[in-house]
Amino acid sequence: MDDDSCGVDRWTDGDKKLLQLLIQHKVVCEDDLLKWYNRWVLQQGENGVTRTRLQESFVARVAKYKEKLEWLGLTLNSIWVQEEDTFYWSIVNTQDDVVAQKMNKYSDADILVLRTVVDYFIDKEEYPTEGLDKRELLSLLDSLERKLRPMEVDSSLNKLTKDQWLWLHIDSSHRVHIRLSPRTILELPHVFHWYLSNNDS
Repeated sequence: MDDDSCGVDRWTDGDKKLLQLLIQHKVVCEDDLLKWYNRWVLQQGENGVTRTRLQESFVARVAKYKEKLEWLGLTLNSIWVQEEDTFYWSIVNTQDDVVAQKMNKYSDADILVLRTVVDYFIDKEEYPTEGLDKRELLSLLDSLERKLRPMEVDSSLNKLTKDQWLWLHIDSSHRVHIRLSPRTILELPHVFHWYLSNNDS
């Protein structure tokens, strides 16, 4: 597989579909992107290629995507998520007002829950890989001036998880642990800078 055969210098249907995949799912792990990309390569009549070659071809495309997206006030960014042992990619708004507009669809309770979770993480000197225990979140919320009912918290967590702002994990003791998703880290500038400073090793 050479670069020309995959149309690195052309804006192909495969490029458009890959970007649609990112837009639809908000944030996508690199393994899933490469699997989809490999299927598209095979559909073009190319032979299967190694993962390394796929990565090289994908990285070559990223530069083109960024150039195209820049005109729309967007970019394509990635972060390494140690717990998942892979990169995650997301199309990110580069204009703060657009990010703010995105949050307009959420209720005050949703914003309060997300802000409380974010503040918990960025107040830590080291990234807490175990996440935030839901019971501790309820305690943090209860200490605030505005009180949320448990049902409101659950509704907000469900919405924020569905939209890929937060990740939830239930351990063997049935405890719920909350983590920031790559989307939150990539789309909120102050969270992104905090994450980089705590994961520079």
